[in-house]
Amino acid sequence: MLVKEVILLGQATPVAALMAIFSKTFKKNYLFSTTVVGLTTLCSLVTIPIFMGVAQWFWKL
Repeated sequence: MLVKEVILLGQATPVAALMAIFSKTFKKNYLFSTTVVGLTTLCSLVTIPIFMGVAQWFWKL
């Protein structure tokens, strides 16, 4: 069960900040990518507890 939770937790976490670094390096729209990183980080404050709670409830059935 622990392996399932670790995999699920990895799916619920925000996108990597490396995306913004690559965008800046390759002269792409890095402002958009930093916005996406920030938004996914904020969303993960809600999604991680929800995902883990639902998963623990579902796997106990």
